Amino acid sequence: MERQVERDFCIGRIPVMLRSAACVLQGKSDEELAKMKECTYDPGGYFVIKGVEKVILMQEQLSRNRVIIELDAKNNVSAAITSATHDRKSRCNIFFRQSKVYLKHNSLGEEVPIVIVLKAMGLECDQEIVQVCYTRCDYDIRRQTFSMRPPRPDVNQSPLVLSSSSSVPLSSSARSPPS
Repeated sequence: MERQVERDFCIGRIPVMLRSAACVLQGKSDEELAKMKECTYDPGGYFVIKGVEKVILMQEQLSRNRVIIELDAKNNVSAAITSATHDRKSRCNIFFRQSKVYLKHNSLGEEVPIVIVLKAMGLECDQEIVQVCYTRCDYDIRRQTFSMRPPRPDVNQSPLVLSSSSSVPLSSSARSPPS
């Protein structure tokens, strides 16, 4: 059985975007466009399919159940996650404002300082919060400042586990410190 190779046959047609590099209108002067009965003010960027103009619209959909970390206009780091199940969708943002960290969730009316959220989740004191967020904390006596190193991300070793099924009441009576 001998293999036969055919060349130059049509397997389909691909539309060309007007004014693109593959379009015959690309690089034409106003006079040449007028001779071709084309509008000189037409920017292109669309397709003509069977005589009908078609436009491709961009639709952006953020990844679900993944943390997106980005910089805002003021170079502050923020983290956002859109959590979704088959019947519910929620969005949570953690961001800096005036050197403080806040949490905003679509079920809450306003931003909440992240320390309040962590205390509502059962962390008793500021030292526990620092231990959850940082593996090493050094205090410089001369400068009276802390230098902290963030932990290496390891989900299996994290002392604080959050899940979509956990419910955190954010009220003043949520957790009172032990007396």
